[in-house]
Amino acid sequence: MRHLIRRCRTAPVVATAAFAVLGVAWALSTPPGAAPDEPSHYIRMVGLARGDLMGDRVDPSTPPPGPLPSVEAAERMNREAGWYELPSILMPPGGCNAFRPEQPFSCSPVLLDAPNDAVISYHARYLPGAYVVPAAVSRVGDTMWQTMFLGRIGFLLQATVLFAVIACAVSARCRAVGGLSTGSAVVLAVAPTPLVLFLAGTLAPNGTEVLAVAAFTASALALGCGWSARWLWCAAVCAVVASWSRDLGAALVVAALVAVVLVEPSLVADARRRRREVRAPVALVLVGIVSATVWQLANKVSVLRWPASWGELAAGLSDVADAVPASIGLVGWLDTRVHRFVEVAWVVVAAVAAGAVLTRVATRVQRVVAAVAALTVLAGVELAIGLRAAGFGLQARFLLPIVAIGAIVLVMAPQRAAPWSRGVVRVALLGVAAGHLATLLRAAHRHANGIGQQVDFASPLWAPPGGWATSITVMLLGVALVALVPLGRRDAQPGVDAVSS
Repeated sequence: MRHLIRRCRTAPVVATAAFAVLGVAWALSTPPGAAPDEPSHYIRMVGLARGDLMGDRVDPSTPPPGPLPSVEAAERMNREAGWYELPSILMPPGGCNAFRPEQPFSCSPVLLDAPNDAVISYHARYLPGAYVVPAAVSRVGDTMWQTMFLGRIGFLLQATVLFAVIACAVSARCRAVGGLSTGSAVVLAVAPTPLVLFLAGTLAPNGTEVLAVAAFTASALALGCGWSARWLWCAAVCAVVASWSRDLGAALVVAALVAVVLVEPSLVADARRRRREVRAPVALVLVGIVSATVWQLANKVSVLRWPASWGELAAGLSDVADAVPASIGLVGWLDTRVHRFVEVAWVVVAAVAAGAVLTRVATRVQRVVAAVAALTVLAGVELAIGLRAAGFGLQARFLLPIVAIGAIVLVMAPQRAAPWSRGVVRVALLGVAAGHLATLLRAAHRHANGIGQQVDFASPLWAPPGGWATSITVMLLGVALVALVPLGRRDAQPGVDAVSS
């Protein structure tokens, strides 16, 4: 048992290091502006760093940056946008090969024709919480690329802290109940997909939302392992971060809290006995949820829309089904897919591991996981229909925070340990490491040479600062940490170790 406890405490450190190094690999190897809406996020971040929260209003008739299906779609974008004045040296990067994976990033990364140094962010009225740390870190930058990279590091810092909370919460569960099943280990291994790491290492508030919702769920469930003021306040802070990071955060904090209470009903009685202790954290959570909701109602245009026909409902369901493989390795401007074998293997392993865990948990936990799965589908259909009407499409990153709730519940719910060999976890970790490396290299190939062209990192058309040798070295270090996380001597122990991926 002493060895088990030591491994439980060591594994989160290695796990967090692996997460951070993989995030740095994405931050280094991704060209400036080569992530979803990254130029717009960059403008918002730099504007916030200069003290401008939402910029100046944009005229609803302002032409959009690209073709949109309707005037209403353009008006919606402009209502949520803002003008920011930036120094010429900090002009935003341009997505010169956006949606063209066959073309390398061989164009000028800076827009030089912005009138009067004023540029538009189409995220000016989105929740600002996820931008605060990156904005503070990016102030040190003197050039566009320095500012962009430092902003990515800021996003990665907050993502890494949230991931460390998850890893430590799982470790607390390990120490309290003597380990987790091998099935849970594999769920942990495949839950942080390459897309999640890509979002963590670029200017993507979605990554903060995913990890904050997961960290809140894990912290709240850690209270069931033994009441602790530390975990109580940790859950409260993560709830506020989740609420203020992205559109679904506040609603999903409520959904996660319901899931936690259903899985650990004793927490309600514990909270009643400790009314004075829980009063301030609960008040903080309520303020975070309510204030974020008020911000959304005041600044965002609703895309909620019920299906008008069976055909529209079927199209929404099809979009949700397409989002499953896309949630694994669809990176870049969400137009660069990992190899199909990696996608299929990842989905199969996740399904088998989740099924194995579901057979070893209480009926109430099974029902909670089924409800989270149903919520994922319903929210996906609603978003698909509403976004299509607004001129956009459903993207897998929007659903990842909901999936994160189910994954954490599966991992941390009380269960009967599976009598499997820890070799199963080691094989899973090796496969996950290979999947991360394959995604990183394919994205690098796209930017250096263009998909369809021969891979040549020695004579690329684009290379990151420090060259591809530096970036690839960081990639290899990150995947090595994933593959070599120490496993305990008991079958149940790898459940914590596998957090690394």
